[in-house]
Amino acid sequence: MNIFVSSLSFKAKKEDLFELFSPFGEVLSARIILNKETRRSRGYGFVEMASREEGQTAITTLNGSEHMGRTINVAEAYDRPAPNVPATPVVEPVVEAVPEPVVEEISEPVVEEPAVEEVTETEAVEEPENEAELDTETDITEE
Repeated sequence: MNIFVSSLSFKAKKEDLFELFSPFGEVLSARIILNKETRRSRGYGFVEMASREEGQTAITTLNGSEHMGRTINVAEAYDRPAPNVPATPVVEPVVEAVPEPVVEEISEPVVEEPAVEEVTETEAVEEPENEAELDTETDITEE
């Protein structure tokens, strides 16, 4: 049985947890959780006991007791969910069937060609050959 122990003294070591839980039965493992950056105790840990009965007795007796000057909390530890499994069930959205669009087949493809206008020589606009001609056509006389 896995047991969660919180409100531990920051000076507590895993050996202290072994000593605390050994009178109630066989302790398989004990560990104190440390801060990754400071390597200091985070104030909680886990104890694994050989049998469920021994673990329940330890929880009942030690929960709320004093250890190293602090009142500790002792409870059954629960397993973490698997890393890639969502904690809540995923509900898939209901998708209604959409009717397929009706497509009519055309036997001969219709290709529209752009209209091309032919320009005759008489309709062509003459471009001025120099700037002087351009200025004379756009002069506005004042009256």
